Amino acid sequence: MEATQTQALQLVVDGEPHDQHLQATSHALTTSEITSQVRLIQEMMSAVMHDGEHYGRIPGCGPKPALLKAGAEKLCLTFRLAPTYEGIQPIVLEDGHREARASAAARRWRRSTVCAMVRT
Repeated sequence: MEATQTQALQLVVDGEPHDQHLQATSHALTTSEITSQVRLIQEMMSAVMHDGEHYGRIPGCGPKPALLKAGAEKLCLTFRLAPTYEGIQPIVLEDGHREARASAAARRWRRSTVCAMVRT
């Protein structure tokens, strides 16, 4: 059976299947919403992100700049996402190169969630 845009998707909340189903098209962004997000990312890059710190070229990986960890953290802050990482496995290859395999997830911030607390 061929999948269609209106096929129901199972909602997973905190890693557990949820009994509510969503329509795939009900949460699609409009063209203007995507354009606004792209514009916001471009504004972030010009105002607060710096080449070599938040993004940059990685030697041996081609001429295109890559998003670095500090830049990803800025974008998560901008879009109010809370990243989590699991199962980071460093792998040493035969030729001396290294790889790392990991699972990552980004969840929306909740208004009641305390991300950091500072006591003075």
